Amino acid sequence: MTTVNAALGSACGRLDVMGGITDYSGGLVIQKLLKESTTIAFTPRSDGRCVFASNCFGELRSAEVQLSELLQQGKPVLSHSFDFFNANPDIKWVSYIAGCFLVLMKEIDLNFHGGEFKIESSVPLGKGVSSSAALEMATMRALRAHFQFNQSELLLAEWAQVAENEVAGAPCGLMDQLSSAFGEHGKLLPILCQPNQVKVPVEIPDSIHFVGLDSGHRHSVGDSPYALARCATNMGFTMILLEDESMVSRINQFRRSGDRALLPFNGYLCNLNHGDFFLRYLSRIPEKMTGQEFISRFGNHTDLVTKIEPDKIYPVRACAAHAVADHKRTHDFLNALSQLDANPRNGSSLLGKLMLESHRGYSECGLGSRYTDRIIRLALEAGSNVIAGGRISGGGSGGTVALLVIGQEGLDAVLKIKQTLEQEWGKELSLFL
Repeated sequence: MTTVNAALGSACGRLDVMGGITDYSGGLVIQKLLKESTTIAFTPRSDGRCVFASNCFGELRSAEVQLSELLQQGKPVLSHSFDFFNANPDIKWVSYIAGCFLVLMKEIDLNFHGGEFKIESSVPLGKGVSSSAALEMATMRALRAHFQFNQSELLLAEWAQVAENEVAGAPCGLMDQLSSAFGEHGKLLPILCQPNQVKVPVEIPDSIHFVGLDSGHRHSVGDSPYALARCATNMGFTMILLEDESMVSRINQFRRSGDRALLPFNGYLCNLNHGDFFLRYLSRIPEKMTGQEFISRFGNHTDLVTKIEPDKIYPVRACAAHAVADHKRTHDFLNALSQLDANPRNGSSLLGKLMLESHRGYSECGLGSRYTDRIIRLALEAGSNVIAGGRISGGGSGGTVALLVIGQEGLDAVLKIKQTLEQEWGKELSLFL
């Protein structure tokens, strides 16, 4: 990108290797930074015009809004901005960018009076590789480069999540933004999402590879299956807390303040002991329940992002169980990875087994896909000494499958699977190495 006198910001997509949807329950996740990136060129204006031009994969898009349309009485009110973009679906794609400058105006009184945003990206949309977080972090970095504020990468990631949650209306956890902010190429990034404990990156042994294969089926965390699963998980956590009647007032205090310290387990479902959860609590959580039934019996839940819809049926037990089980699986995965020796076949089978268990958990939560299941079946047919395992990644319901492959033989097997599916489905698929 060669825009003269523009401030530039770039950020990469990520491959969700383990953890995924446990991020909003305080889980441990493991992410790999991709080479695919998004770049924003920002040029300020003083007339209140916000002009957006995007060139992604040869598709040109443009949009323009007046800053005044996004404000109330001259002030950024995020709920008002959400309503604006929700009423204008043709330009909703710019809400991820607008959300960033609106949050900065709110949090640090950014002296923003309009601007031009030129976007170039090699991070494909709807593939489950965090195109939205890459866009947000690139925007934050471009604005920081121009306005010279000194807020940290961590704070920018947190504000980028606020932009996505409250302006774009996608109920993502913080995992994606942290991965884009702190990931290192050639390494895996563990993050304990409570909410932002970024751990030391882990080298990937030369003998194995984590690759992503696109299922060709579009994914979005703004879609209802993801929001429904997130809501169901928090419903299950709330039911556990409310076994103690004194928790009613504390949950209400938490919902007003956002202070998780008010709740047991530091406010995170994944802090429940794995054995205790499955022995003591699982059978007490109903398999399914309607939103209306939950509201009538328990009031509200412990999630500040999703809203319980009375007419929806929520798979409460499966979603709560997956969060606790996958948190433990991810810890086991990280421990096994650290013990992998020079012969990958000695330890990769356990890593692959854990990934496959996580994949099954997504399906039980209602976040599976026949397209991603097809990839997994072909991977298993290749043999565990070639492709050790895999799982649907990110928010599920399509998107990309993360595969653990062994050596060049494994990479060749993935390329063969890609070619087979492109012929079978009649579309070109992305491969993330």
